[in-house]
Amino acid sequence: MDACKLFNRFVYFLVEKSLGDVKKFDPFVLLKIVALWGGRICLFIFIASLYAVTYVIFYRIIPTEWSVCESVPYFVFRIILFLYVYYSLVFHYYKARSLEPVKNPGMPSDKFCINCNNWKGPSTSHCKACDRCIYRMDHHCPHIGQCVGAHNQSHFFLFLFYLLIGTGLFFLLAPTFWWEWIQTRKELMEIPKEMCWPPYCFNRFYYLIYRSYGKEDTLIKFCCFLFIMLHWIMWGFVGVYTWIISSGLTMAMRMFQKTDAESRKPFNWITVKARWRKYMNCQEQPLWKVFFIPISRRLVSYQDYKEMIM
Repeated sequence: MDACKLFNRFVYFLVEKSLGDVKKFDPFVLLKIVALWGGRICLFIFIASLYAVTYVIFYRIIPTEWSVCESVPYFVFRIILFLYVYYSLVFHYYKARSLEPVKNPGMPSDKFCINCNNWKGPSTSHCKACDRCIYRMDHHCPHIGQCVGAHNQSHFFLFLFYLLIGTGLFFLLAPTFWWEWIQTRKELMEIPKEMCWPPYCFNRFYYLIYRSYGKEDTLIKFCCFLFIMLHWIMWGFVGVYTWIISSGLTMAMRMFQKTDAESRKPFNWITVKARWRKYMNCQEQPLWKVFFIPISRRLVSYQDYKEMIM
């Protein structure tokens, strides 16, 4: 028996034992399992990355910056700004992950969802992974373990927004630390050519990344390359969502070329501002307060959300 047949029988055995009869197997059941464990794995990665960043900031960056501090008020300002962005990032991630979706009770005149066995109102889509209908569904995000929709869309966007700010401030507010760290690594770049196999430039990059001065240096490198990568990725995400929100759309509507009554309104300053207020669930609060003050806001029902000024 060749290896391919043996592998196929092994996979068949696992699926049959864990999910029942393979012939009656629903592929969406596997999607639910992937979505469930994907959300848990992403949560573990987020907590591990948060621990690494916390250690580098409070045990390496802050002591180094304090040792060369010439202005105490400026140092205190940087610490407060670090803590503010840090708290806002964790707060909005937790809210985006924990908030329940807005319920949209449909009417008999609306479409019927055969999966939920219930009516679903306009601008509502069924998520196969969550197995429920989501009002103004954007997409199913494994990083928060559920769908992005009218229930948590504002916190999801603010999580991306503060991740963009935080990854930039991670380098801008600690110039002394990063300059000293780069200087100590210059000797790792000075490798004699006779000790390297060609191409020489690849070896310099290899030694810069993989050679380190212990576990702490490896942790710093992890945070450095993680934040550089995330910073440029977040520019794309925040830019795309800024355009989508201003247009009154969601990611799903944009991908499948769908529109609704909100997105068909004229594109002007008054409409764009109203769309942002509705998307961010401002209610009676000013828009700037929702952006820069991480506080819990009153959960709304479908009727409250529908009646917001557009």
